[in-house]
Amino acid sequence: MATQVTRRNGVRLWPCAVAVTCLILLGAGLHLRGGLLAGEGRDVAAEFLGVPGEQLTAQRGRSGLSFKLQQPEAHGLLSLFVLVDKQGQYVSLCSWDYQQPSRERMTEAEAKAAGIAFLRAKSPFYREDKPVELLIQGSPQAPRYVTSQDTPGSQVNYLIRVEMDGSSRPLAYGVAEWPREPDAASPTKLTEGQALAIVEEAVASKPDLILDKAWVVRLGTRTFFAPEGQPVYVVRMDVRRRTAPGSPVPSWPESFDWGVHATTGELFTEMKLLPPPPPLPKGAPNTE
Repeated sequence: MATQVTRRNGVRLWPCAVAVTCLILLGAGLHLRGGLLAGEGRDVAAEFLGVPGEQLTAQRGRSGLSFKLQQPEAHGLLSLFVLVDKQGQYVSLCSWDYQQPSRERMTEAEAKAAGIAFLRAKSPFYREDKPVELLIQGSPQAPRYVTSQDTPGSQVNYLIRVEMDGSSRPLAYGVAEWPREPDAASPTKLTEGQALAIVEEAVASKPDLILDKAWVVRLGTRTFFAPEGQPVYVVRMDVRRRTAPGSPVPSWPESFDWGVHATTGELFTEMKLLPPPPPLPKGAPNTE
């Protein structure tokens, strides 16, 4: 299993972060109508949390059935929120708020193992054959370990994510989903190495840029560089602007993406605004 470890102090631009915020706002303030909820939703939440279903207070929202723990203090919590997708009948969001901050510190290896173990046990979308990314956020005094995985489904792609504190306690879990990319309109003829070489040669020809690092983010058929269906390597670069010799102003770093057509090798240096992706197929989860 491939695992990528990344250190950042800032917040990662990740689709699920937006989804988590939106789902909390949608689900937390909407109340139950009629008194009773579908038992399956309660059962799903209870099994995910490992608590009896009668300990959960239910609410109904547009995105699914949300539950709160009736006595969180008995579990060392201030609050706990769970959202169950009403069509897929799986936990799409969960957040834990603890009474006391963690004083323990996991190593990177321990954090990776804990994150993978959680996703393997709790997420129906976890895949043993797909790479896992470990992201370390926060400060050395209060680190947060984020383990995530992209997994393909039959009609949609899923991004699953769990955030843990230094003692491996879960802080947040979420599932983001979006339509699968279209099939490639032409075959992939270039390797990742060839795509990188094209970008590096182009950067070297620009006198005002100094390349520090370049890497392939992904090979996709829905990008901001070409029409849908065209296979494109998205290459991300860390560069610095070259200053005049003897200038007291130092060079400053920048990061941006270029695209390389995986069939023709054409270099795309400008992003284009593409139309939004088509809606999910009828009957797919979270279409409302």
